[in-house]
Amino acid sequence: MFASGSSFQTEAWNILYYKQTGGAPTSATSPTLALAPRAGQWDSLDLTAPHVRIGTGASKFTLYYAANGDATKPSFVTQIGVATSSDGTNWTRGSAPALGVPAFDGTMNTSNPTTARPDAWGVTDPWVMTDNGSTVMYYAGLDCSGGTSCTFQIFRTTSSDNGVTFAPGSVVLSARQGIAEE
Repeated sequence: MFASGSSFQTEAWNILYYKQTGGAPTSATSPTLALAPRAGQWDSLDLTAPHVRIGTGASKFTLYYAANGDATKPSFVTQIGVATSSDGTNWTRGSAPALGVPAFDGTMNTSNPTTARPDAWGVTDPWVMTDNGSTVMYYAGLDCSGGTSCTFQIFRTTSSDNGVTFAPGSVVLSARQGIAEE
């Protein structure tokens, strides 16, 4: 079971996993660190929203996750990364997000994306599957273009390189007006 968590002392979110044979994890089950923030990289702050696919071959495990920390964007902006592993313990990740957002005109919380897009303020919560032979990702995208509030929408995108990278997706579900939870 993969999860994200933070130490109370550091408040830095990491990707962890629990491995247990038989039964459910208990309070005695200890998590193992899978991924931690990388200094100087686009994922240098918090790592959250893990989704793992199990396959075959050298990259038996593929872990998708959301992270922030790109020094060229406001700190709240998340992007989606990918890491691969042959054993579920040792992970390799690239130097760029698998699904990034546009450049920003600064790093302040009031900065704006330089390219308009309905998920330009951040992408998170990846869920990846194979659909008719294509690698498809559903994800949540943040739109703050209205100026007074932000809205998450659900997007769908298809990878052209078997899940290594993804182009910006298309909205498949938008929040309904007047429903606070959406």
